[in-house]
Amino acid sequence: MTYALKRFMSNHCIDRITQKLCCQGDPNIQQVAKEHSHIENVLKTKEVFSPVSLVRALKTVRRRAPFRIIQMQKQNFVELQKSLVGLQFIAIPYTCVKSLQYERSNEMFVFLKLYFADESFW
Repeated sequence: MTYALKRFMSNHCIDRITQKLCCQGDPNIQQVAKEHSHIENVLKTKEVFSPVSLVRALKTVRRRAPFRIIQMQKQNFVELQKSLVGLQFIAIPYTCVKSLQYERSNEMFVFLKLYFADESFW
């Protein structure tokens, strides 16, 4: 995810992205889990053999707020292993982090907060 956000930021005119990570039981996580459950219930009863049938199935999902279905193009895919050469994302303690910040001016750095109460990123 870190690499994907860094790549997204470099391909678009975005200077800073702040990613907030939630804990289990958080209302935001519960909302996402509910939406996933709706999608799984629809796909459980359908046979999906092509991208077109998947899109048709997703359009029948019951939901409060509409979501957009985006079809990825060939240029959206990258070979991850080649792209990660030289990057040290393994040094980030993802299990403890509460918030990550990515900046366009510091492409090789990821700033983090271990507690929501922290004033600044380090």
